[in-house]
This record gives sequence, structure tokens and C-alpha cells, in this order.
Amino acid sequence: MSGRHPDAPVRRPVSLQRWEQLTFLHWRYAAAVVQRLLPPGPVVQEVDGSAWVALTPFRMAGVRAALTPAVPGWSTFPELNVRTYVTGPDGRDGLWFLRLVAPRRAVVVALGAVGLPYVRADAAQWADGDRWRYAFGPPATGGRAGGGGRLDAVVDARIGMMRPA
Repeated sequence: MSGRHPDAPVRRPVSLQRWEQLTFLHWRYAAAVVQRLLPPGPVVQEVDGSAWVALTPFRMAGVRAALTPAVPGWSTFPELNVRTYVTGPDGRDGLWFLRLVAPRRAVVVALGAVGLPYVRADAAQWADGDRWRYAFGPPATGGRAGGGGRLDAVVDARIGMMRPA
């Protein structure tokens, strides 16, 4: 779970990255439906009588272990998060990641090993001024993406709209 405020100051970071060209899209769901997707403990938050699930495509940039340089051509890639908003057993608010999608096998394996719900997918992201295009789909080299679906979309940051590509 990740909340608005850090649980404690970060004394020694393990990894560093930037999130760029971030887009948030939200859908309203019945809270009971979303709650069934969560493990025991966190409780889905409701706003205006509904739970909300966000689809968040963005570009990770400068991904690296602390105290190491970013590797050109490897440390920047698209990512897609599917998340909801929760309250933990201790009363703190946070995010629950239902699915995290990235094209980097090493990232998926390493972060999956610590319990994050990463899956690998072919992914691409392009920018043309204020227009950003995202494409996520099942890996061409085998394996399965989360749910086997695709996302192809264009975001126009000037007007805050996303449409199918």
C-alpha cells in the first residue's frame, strides 16, 4: 500500500526514477465489487457512494538502483498501473495496485519477487508535443500480459482528454 504521506523519511533509497507524461483515468465501481479484489486488511475507499479504479499510463525515466547511473536505452520505458484507493487496518489512506504492467523483464521479475503484481507486456510510448500515445499488449515473445488485453490510446494534454488510438 502506498499513501499520500510517506510512512517514514527515506534514509537510503533502494531505487530512483521519475514518472513522466502521467495520465490518470478513473472509473466508478460498486465498492463491494472492488473490495473482493483486495486481500484481507485494506478497505476500499468510497467517494460519492462508489469505489474508484484508475488506469494510469506513464513513462518511467532514469530507473536505476541507488548510487548507480541510469543505463541509456534501458532505464526509460512505459508503464501502466491499475489501482484503487484504500484505507489500511491502521486507518491510513493509500493506493492498492491491482496490476502493474511494464516491458522490462528484469523490473517485472525483481518487483514481482517482493510481492508487487507486475506482469510483462510489450509497450511503447511516444510524445509529439502535448500529445502522448501509449500502446500496451501481450508480449510477442510468449508469456501473457495481465488479462491478455491491449491498451492503445492517445492523450491530448492540452485538453485533458484520452481517446482510443
